[in-house]
Amino acid sequence: MRIIVDDLLSANLHTPIGPTGTLRRLMANRDYFSAQGIDFQVFTYDIVRPGGMEAVGNPPRRRFDRTKALLRGLIQDSRWLSVLYLLRERRRVQRFVRAYLAFGRRVDMLVFHEEYTTYEYLRQAGFLGCNRTGQPQIVLFQHSDGTKWTMELASFPKLRNTWLYRRMDREMDLVYHRADRLVFIARVGLENFNHENPDIPRERLVFFHNGIENLPLAGYSESSGVKYDLVCTGTVNARKGQTLILEALGRLREEQRREFHLTIVGDGPAMEACRELTRCYGMEELVTFRGRVANREMHGELQRHGIFILMSSNEGLPISIIEAMRAGLPVITTNLAGMPEQVETRRNGVLIACKVEALADLLGRMEEYDWEAMGRESRRRFEREFTFSQMLQQYCAMLEGVAKSESV
Repeated sequence: MRIIVDDLLSANLHTPIGPTGTLRRLMANRDYFSAQGIDFQVFTYDIVRPGGMEAVGNPPRRRFDRTKALLRGLIQDSRWLSVLYLLRERRRVQRFVRAYLAFGRRVDMLVFHEEYTTYEYLRQAGFLGCNRTGQPQIVLFQHSDGTKWTMELASFPKLRNTWLYRRMDREMDLVYHRADRLVFIARVGLENFNHENPDIPRERLVFFHNGIENLPLAGYSESSGVKYDLVCTGTVNARKGQTLILEALGRLREEQRREFHLTIVGDGPAMEACRELTRCYGMEELVTFRGRVANREMHGELQRHGIFILMSSNEGLPISIIEAMRAGLPVITTNLAGMPEQVETRRNGVLIACKVEALADLLGRMEEYDWEAMGRESRRRFEREFTFSQMLQQYCAMLEGVAKSESV
């Protein structure tokens, strides 16, 4: 008996976030799903809109990115702008779910990556009440550390204690209890969630790591000519910690600082703050702002550098660290969320506290570590634990396990 599964995400397929990259990889492996008896389809915001897959194949050029980044900063600092922005996003999700339901698909299972999209599906499909006859089984991925509200409040700190916060909190609880499986991409996420929600049966919680394609190393040589060539990739925002890295570099003595070069890859609301810090500390020659790099170019870009650094204050399991490990780079990162599942101090990198002082201290004693050896171990660890082929097998096994179980 074949299983019909739809995977839904309200973002556009080419939005630069972790779940979209995973969905693109899953879409490229439909033959593998079919061989396992699974009819698998992906539906994102751009796919359900007029033009569908034709539009997905020709992603629009991004414009006014800097203006959007500045506006996002204003929204984060305002209680009411945060509420208005999120209400706008919720209406977008409502349109997405409405468009998906218009296809009239009859499926055995739905996979979601967002709590509100799950809630809105249940509402619009008429499954919020006690009668769940005909409801597909529900799988909800958790791309966080499993602690409720941590990711949302990192992006919208002024949202707490608003009426929308309380409403969203109730919606989250309902969705968590209705899901047939809650899937975590980091072991710590599962444990944190289980601790906060002991009333949700443990057997409904599943964990497996994300994975990416196993691309070969190309043998790039470092181009900056400095002793420690650092690179940081990802959305440039407060949560990712690029300003923290610049602050730590700025605290070094001038002769120490000249041993480093930092390349920041990406864009986002904290970009202007990063540029201002660079000017303030007189580090224009030591910092390069690379801007956005296409996914297909990221593997080569990373191999041009020596050490990957990510000072996030909150994550699930960062794809950017997996990409760095694939490129054979040692990793400096924080000892939070899923990062200790990726990095082990003195094995393939260094874990430190998410503090300027901790990073400045490490940067001042870099010679204590064998960075080349740790880079080689990063590559080996990627091949052992974080390839897409491993994740694909676990994803299919999870779907098959849900299909065999009874809906709660």
